[in-house]
Amino acid sequence: MRRQNSPLDKIEKVSRSGVRDRVYDQIQEMLLCGDIPPGESMPIRTLAERLGTSPMPVREALRQLLSEQGIEMHSNRTIRVPVMTLPKFREIRDLRVVLEGNLAAAAATRIAKADLKAADGFNQQWKRHTLGARIDVPKSMLFNKQLHFTVYAAAGLPITFTIVKSLWLQIAPFFGMIMRDMRESGVQSRNIGRTDEQHDSLVRALEAGDAEGARRAIVSDIATAAEVYETRHWA
Repeated sequence: MRRQNSPLDKIEKVSRSGVRDRVYDQIQEMLLCGDIPPGESMPIRTLAERLGTSPMPVREALRQLLSEQGIEMHSNRTIRVPVMTLPKFREIRDLRVVLEGNLAAAAATRIAKADLKAADGFNQQWKRHTLGARIDVPKSMLFNKQLHFTVYAAAGLPITFTIVKSLWLQIAPFFGMIMRDMRESGVQSRNIGRTDEQHDSLVRALEAGDAEGARRAIVSDIATAAEVYETRHWA
């Protein structure tokens, strides 16, 4: 029996057109925003029920997410969000530093004014929901993702961006879990690192067309946040 207050309760029914893609998009978005925590099982029939569809498009969407390493299948065919380990966490951190740094640097010389305006808007929304007395974790995670992905999409490096999305699928559920833990423990948002300063530095570098400044901002954002999360979970 499905437990009360499952993260899967947030899933909304999808329309009949393009069912498989819509199922995939919604589950992917929940993973990228950290809504489904590590270790959470994802039964196909439960997902199909919540999405208002048959099991087939859910099975196809999960198969793609398995290939992207956002979820895993165990020997008993149970599908779940992977539990993070310290070696895996550090490997993803190191890959993100290189790949996302490259994307930010490339975006600084290519980003359109509309995308730059959107990125700044997402940064302001992120601040609004993160820097108050109590973190709004879902919205903080959402606007952080939208800021980063808007910048990365502007880089014109689709292969690199696809790899980065896979890394985020693997790491975002862990980030969401840690942020919820900090919120419930009363940790002030200012203690999660200097992300607000780094986001502002990123936007300024993009405005100035400063590729290395954009790279430094992203690298610092990733490294300082990772240090906080690692200390919080494994120290």
